[in-house]
Amino acid sequence: MSTTRALPLVAALLAALPGCGPSRAGDNPPAPSVGPIAAVRPEPAAAQAEDDVLAGGTVTTPQALAIAHRHHPTHALFAANRRAVAAHVLQAQAWDNPEGEIELGRATTNDGERRGVGRLSVRQRIPWPGKRSARTNAAQAEGAVAESEARNVELELAGEVTAAVIDIAIDHQALAQARAAQAIAREVLGVVERRLAAGEATKADALRARVESLQADQAAMAFQSDLAASRASLNALCGGVLPEVFTAAVALDNLPVTSLEAAHATAENQHPQFLRLQAILRLRQCEVERERAAAYPDVTLGAFSGRETDSRAVGLTLGMDIPLWNRNQGGIESAFAEIARTQADLAVQQAKVFREVDGAWRDYEKARILAERYAGELRPVSKEALRLALGSYQAGETSLLDLLDARRTAQGVESALLDAVRQAHAARIRLDLATGSFAELSAGTTP
Repeated sequence: MSTTRALPLVAALLAALPGCGPSRAGDNPPAPSVGPIAAVRPEPAAAQAEDDVLAGGTVTTPQALAIAHRHHPTHALFAANRRAVAAHVLQAQAWDNPEGEIELGRATTNDGERRGVGRLSVRQRIPWPGKRSARTNAAQAEGAVAESEARNVELELAGEVTAAVIDIAIDHQALAQARAAQAIAREVLGVVERRLAAGEATKADALRARVESLQADQAAMAFQSDLAASRASLNALCGGVLPEVFTAAVALDNLPVTSLEAAHATAENQHPQFLRLQAILRLRQCEVERERAAAYPDVTLGAFSGRETDSRAVGLTLGMDIPLWNRNQGGIESAFAEIARTQADLAVQQAKVFREVDGAWRDYEKARILAERYAGELRPVSKEALRLALGSYQAGETSLLDLLDARRTAQGVESALLDAVRQAHAARIRLDLATGSFAELSAGTTP
């Protein structure tokens, strides 16, 4: 048999080796595209949320979260991470390329005759059973790590958006309080001016009342600027698609009671850092199996065909590594060390997160109880005291200073109540960040 005639035999043997023959449609999954990363398709819910906000001029927390999630630039990062994981899985599933070798030469026989000699050989390295699956499992475990990291970014975005929506609602309420104080200051000024005209008040009282009115006007202007800044902050998080003027529909009095034990359980089950470390732990366990499988020798199957000076040969070869000096002990021990390191990181992170949960929960409960006291006890009393002081001053029974003191007390109670609500919501956001989940806020009007 000549070298030329032996080529079809070698080709047929090569085609029979795993991963070397022509693949049929449906045998293998399609390879990922190598073009540029496609833009993430806008979610229908986010697009509908944008339309609703533009039409109604009011945004809720779920709407703001959907819009911000749609326009956040990390979408491209998430897509790239998923593409990289898919590529790693594809590479882990790939077979080694076959190796071909051609030898050509001339030889001289004992009779002095010169003849051509040649040899053609093909070898395919076949991994030990379980090696490819171990590599594939490790590559797929990287996907869970990437997804947990993406969830951490989304959680931080949710915290920023929720805080921005709360700021708008509170600034809107503060502006409403400032305008109410402005109206009261003007009413007091009108009463003083009427009493001055009737000779029942002094000019100093009129000047003092006018200063109070001007200060109320200035405070209203300052709160108007704060509201515009809060709107701009949320609009920046939402990609600039919100209208210039809009309101936030948030029930500021929605401050539910929660237990510390439930917060700990939620954090342990849902916090992205826990999920990330647990995903890394699973990845490390897959890496141990991969390193163990790597210790087993691969088999090399080959075929050859050749011609010597006075003979022709064709046959098969079988070879394998002999794990005499290297049984991958270092790789296996290193993988076990990474497991121990990840377990230690998980314990450290758990203690850190629980400390954050404890602090946020205490701050939330303190601010929540304070807000309830201001709203249920102090606010009604201060309003009634202001009403009585205004009536007494109009009747000439008290001085202007008594009326102004009552007005400042009522205004201080309203301001303290709003500060307590702001602190409670800020602590609630910290608690939700520490536990890894955001309780959905009910849409409604501010108190």
